[in-house]
Amino acid sequence: MRIAALLACLALATAACSSGKDGGSPVEGLITDVRVSGAGELVGISLRTDEGERHDFAIELEPDAIVSAEHLREHMQRRWPVRVAFRDSRDGPVAYRIDDAGAAPGGG
Repeated sequence: MRIAALLACLALATAACSSGKDGGSPVEGLITDVRVSGAGELVGISLRTDEGERHDFAIELEPDAIVSAEHLREHMQRRWPVRVAFRDSRDGPVAYRIDDAGAAPGGG
């Protein structure tokens, strides 16, 4: 009986840890804010989903994810949706990948 309870606890802990990387990831929506550092480096975005939910993300992109603040501002101005993959952190959600969600003419 104790072994079964221990295995159940272990399974729950493993599930909780594995969901921590991606939280509710990915999420799609329209960019409502692009934040840059004083040096012009992309540091954060805000996104609104079709359901009206607002999400604020810090930015720590994967090495192969090439996204500029200018490109994201274009998405914001033209109302082109993006897909944001993120992980949860102690300080809030952190976007590690931002992709065009497909509505932008010419692929983004």
